[in-house]
Amino acid sequence: MNESRELLRIAEELGQLHSSRIAAKQVLDVAKIRQLRKDFLTLMGNASRVRDYAMAIKWSEAVGRWNRDFDDYLYKYLLDDFKNLVYKKVVSERDGKYWDNLIRERTWPFVVEFRVPINLEDEYVSKETCFDRFQRELPRWKNRVMAKARLAWKVLEDFVSWYAGNIGDAPEVDVPVSEKIEMEGFAVTLFGAESAHSAERYIGLFRRALQIYRKRANQVYPWLIHNQLPIRLSFKAGLDAGGEYRSSYILINGYQAGNPEDVAQVIAHEMAHHRFKTMGSGEQDFWERMIRGDVGTIDLRDVVKQFPDKTFIFENKQIMAHDPVLYYQLDGLRYNQSVSRSLSGADTVSDIREYLDGGGDPKVPIHRHPISSYASKNAEEAFCEALGMLVAYGPNSLPDDVLDWLRIILPSSRTASCVS
Repeated sequence: MNESRELLRIAEELGQLHSSRIAAKQVLDVAKIRQLRKDFLTLMGNASRVRDYAMAIKWSEAVGRWNRDFDDYLYKYLLDDFKNLVYKKVVSERDGKYWDNLIRERTWPFVVEFRVPINLEDEYVSKETCFDRFQRELPRWKNRVMAKARLAWKVLEDFVSWYAGNIGDAPEVDVPVSEKIEMEGFAVTLFGAESAHSAERYIGLFRRALQIYRKRANQVYPWLIHNQLPIRLSFKAGLDAGGEYRSSYILINGYQAGNPEDVAQVIAHEMAHHRFKTMGSGEQDFWERMIRGDVGTIDLRDVVKQFPDKTFIFENKQIMAHDPVLYYQLDGLRYNQSVSRSLSGADTVSDIREYLDGGGDPKVPIHRHPISSYASKNAEEAFCEALGMLVAYGPNSLPDDVLDWLRIILPSSRTASCVS
């Protein structure tokens, strides 16, 4: 147990090394490349300390954090800044295209490969089976990663050498600024905003969301506040992004507009991932059984008879007002991993008709008591949506059956609380 905690501590530190070194500008030189390589080798060295499934998952999460930061550093910051030099004619188009293509060609296979080969358990595959497969695959995976890593470090060193000889000095990389602040009693890191002032409108909305989240989480399920993870408010996330659980912190998209209750729901949803991953296997198994047992079918032939072909499914307020259960069932097809890709990509009733005309099965799996559209993705996301909605919108936002399931696996939750 002590070894497991020590592995996790080292892995988490390494997984955040890149983030902790954020500055407005970073120089990519040989020393920086060697440091990145050293961090990578330290992470790889932890492979020998993985003794069971739980340690493999923790190690995988740490590797994932490092790899995401490395991915961002290369493709969002380094190569984007290099393109600006081409635009400013500091670098010729020929050289710009050559190095952009070469760096991507030599580094992308490493970024793709550097994902620990451990699968998550599910109703079909046990933890023991997952770990057994991991142990068998690990030696071959390590050899592949090390070979591809050597090509990545070599091309970056070659690029730095060429840059020094042709442009002078070393390339400077504009990495988004990170500013740690305390907001409403929460540890918040502003990431990618030039200053708190430059994002004042969105920060004001987020501050109100934190107030709502704190008040209602304390009313409904205080565990969330007592075990609150640090929050990274990112202004570099995609415009469509909501949030993301990253094990040691939660990431929230800074560019969210509208109702602060909706942002509070995102915060509670991401913290619910932390609760799900730390609860006992018995509680997880119960929830997964309830979600699987709630699956029924819907006949799409009835749907195309009920609505005109041009009817949009996504965010259709008319369907939502007429039959909210049907709305979540139809909109949830976008996330339902049990349906074909042609159906999950359906935007209109016409798309559903085209799917049926192509011989698609008219009867598709749906949840009889849908929590939300996104909850159709899997059992964990269903739990996170349920707890997030309970915190942000109150018990009336959830089906009675779902409230009963929450009462069983979260006995300390106050599912009957009035949220005002």
